[in-house]
Amino acid sequence: NAEVPRADPLKLSALVLGTQQPGGGFMPRLDFGGESIAIAMLEVYGVPKGATVSMDLDVASTADGSPLATAQTTVAAGRADDMRIAFGGFSIGSLAPGDYLMRAVVKLDGKPVGKVVRTMRKSP
Repeated sequence: NAEVPRADPLKLSALVLGTQQPGGGFMPRLDFGGESIAIAMLEVYGVPKGATVSMDLDVASTADGSPLATAQTTVAAGRADDMRIAFGGFSIGSLAPGDYLMRAVVKLDGKPVGKVVRTMRKSP
């Protein structure tokens, strides 16, 4: 059952996690072993003309826990006028093995309108 999360007036994709392959390609991944960086990507749909979309990205041990790290994000134009692609990354080399939550808060003109969370596993 695939649904697009609502963040009125926007619609959000699932948060996709991965790494950067040699040569610059994105490789989706939920289980990270020896990788030193985890990247998160999110598609945003229904962006009103002239509006600004931004994304706050962090990683935490629990859904309501304090961030262990925050990341700078970039929001780029998508394939349609009302679409944006937001992405950012973290250094995860120092994280202990275990499960973590990558959390993305999407803002429209500076106001939070939606949140998407994805579990990330750090393996030994």
